[in-house]
Amino acid sequence: MAGILATTALAFTACSAQGNEAATDPASTENANAEGTAADATAPETTTITQTENGVSDKSSGNTPNPTGSAPDQGDDTTTAETGGTSTSSSESGDNGEGSGLRQDMTAEIYNNPSPGSTFMAAGEQATTCIYGDGYAVNLVAAGPSTSCDFAKAVFNQQTEGLNASEDNIRDHLQPNIKAKSPATGKTYDLSCSTQDDVVVCTGGNSAKIYMY
Repeated sequence: MAGILATTALAFTACSAQGNEAATDPASTENANAEGTAADATAPETTTITQTENGVSDKSSGNTPNPTGSAPDQGDDTTTAETGGTSTSSSESGDNGEGSGLRQDMTAEIYNNPSPGSTFMAAGEQATTCIYGDGYAVNLVAAGPSTSCDFAKAVFNQQTEGLNASEDNIRDHLQPNIKAKSPATGKTYDLSCSTQDDVVVCTGGNSAKIYMY
């Protein structure tokens, strides 16, 4: 994502959503009750990063982040199911495969000026908006259908640790294999991360998925 970087501070709101992630120990997994979602929702957390002056995600301001590319052509939206597990997924580029459809879905959600906690379809699966704004050349961080926003935020923080929000592009510093700790369970999980048509995708364990674009 380009044109996303300057010096105004923005509080990103990360929400909890129902889901689970698999532990480093394959026999250990998170569960929905441990996440504290559904009826037992937790208060939203905030993370402050730097953003462009005109890229404010506050819906009352009337301004939104400025993603690269044009609004998606829904006619070209293609989806491919993605498997779970901790094997490293290869980078994908071009106009074919899940990467292209996923990028269109993420772009469409950015143009919708979403609120954290809103849901949308990403590559044929329901995803939840967790972080929306500008920083690290990313406008949107979303959690897959069995992933909580708390965990998605932890993965995002792990990938951006030590980076400058107004100067660094997360794709240029992407760690292919990381460990992230779940705030809900206190357990650490292995994830593999790659870019799929400019969308950063991290997967691991029991079908955990995190999208960053």
